[in-house]
Amino acid sequence: MTVTEAMQSGKVLFVDDEENILRAISRLFLDEPYVVLTAISGAAGLEVLRREPDVCVIVSDQRMPGMSGAEFLAQSRTVTPDAVRLVLTGYADIAAAVDAINKGGAWKYLAKPWKDEEFLQTVREALERYRFDEAARGLQEFFWGDFCGFFAKGVLDLSADLFCVWK
Repeated sequence: MTVTEAMQSGKVLFVDDEENILRAISRLFLDEPYVVLTAISGAAGLEVLRREPDVCVIVSDQRMPGMSGAEFLAQSRTVTPDAVRLVLTGYADIAAAVDAINKGGAWKYLAKPWKDEEFLQTVREALERYRFDEAARGLQEFFWGDFCGFFAKGVLDLSADLFCVWK
């Protein structure tokens, strides 16, 4: 695996109630450096996420029996809060798109039928966004943890030195 592939690799979960769609997606992403996971329903998708909590990108169909894509994405946030979420649907339903974005935290909305290169590029961009956010979280942890701890210790040491001089 090259450095570029290592940076791009990650787990991507696709959730759709149509098996033929999941097979088509699996074939489309066959040459991509991702671990492709699939689930036939929102409930099955949540089970996959519990087993594979390091999923980076979640792509869900909006219209599924039992649990809509927006509902699935909203519930998935409790299991994988940092994953980037996408909604895929064959319906041009504005209310569903708004629901998926507001309730499910979807980053983008994709239409069925999709154009292969656009679908591939959107998932690549979602993975880049995940990696960027992951790096930002690491810097934030460093700043608020290590750096602030180091800074606070320095202030306390300086305060003690000043107190001794003042005394």
